Amino acid sequence: MIDNWKEEYENLIKFLKENLSDEVKKDVFFEIIFMTYSYVHCMINQEAFPNAINLYNPELMTGRGRGKYMYKNYVREDGEKFFREKLKKYFPENEIIYIV
Repeated sequence: MIDNWKEEYENLIKFLKENLSDEVKKDVFFEIIFMTYSYVHCMINQEAFPNAINLYNPELMTGRGRGKYMYKNYVREDGEKFFREKLKKYFPENEIIYIV
């Protein structure tokens, strides 16, 4: 999660609200998947996208076993709360299938 992630995602959700057709908005549903990270991802990303931001942040992530990392509970809970609030605000009739 980059410094301004909430602003960036809210802008994306607003963009979808304003630009999806009414037909799509009627049927759309959401699946939110929080990133997991590993040493392998890091090596692949560095080679494929040398100018990309390094998303691994040891202050926000915790070990998940064998070189894998995921967001710490408090970070994930904040993210889940944010997405539930914003999707309810902009897409009140649409379902969030899952958040993992």
